[in-house]
Amino acid sequence: MVSAQTPTIAKIKNSASETDARALLYIAICEVCDFFNVGKNMSDTQVALTVDLILESYWYMKLEEIKYCFQRAMRREKLFDRLDGNIILGWLKEYDAERTEAAIRLSDQEASQSRYELQSSPGAISYQAYIDRLWNLAYYADPEAIEKLCNMPDISKLPKALSIEEQHRKEFEFQLFKQQYNQSKK
Repeated sequence: MVSAQTPTIAKIKNSASETDARALLYIAICEVCDFFNVGKNMSDTQVALTVDLILESYWYMKLEEIKYCFQRAMRREKLFDRLDGNIILGWLKEYDAERTEAAIRLSDQEASQSRYELQSSPGAISYQAYIDRLWNLAYYADPEAIEKLCNMPDISKLPKALSIEEQHRKEFEFQLFKQQYNQSKK
């Protein structure tokens, strides 16, 4: 659901209209209300207020995520006496926490995959090995190597304590640059 390419509630609100976004959420909540047979169901006013709170708090979710959350609740929740906005917002809060964890896992997997692809690239070398190679070529008067060394930032002026994420990002950018450079020489 997190990686689906469908529009968020905010995008529906901005590209279509706020009325359309409200109507879609209203219909989704009414389906939940119709599903549960409880003594104290939601009034139209309560549904409208719940729609407002969803638009305010969960604008970044996609409509299909909200529908999924509601369908999941319909499959597993047992309501005995009441259904109200507080219960529905609780479902969304729980789903949002799970959604965040899934997004973090997905992001970590993508980062690991891209690092793995770079490390397993034929001819991939570390930044320091590349600099050493440039210095060796410059020593033998290679004009391209001299130019690259002259255009590099003074490494001694870079902050000493880079975060692991920043180190990976810099290494990734360098590896991409190096691959493009090597391909342009062929």
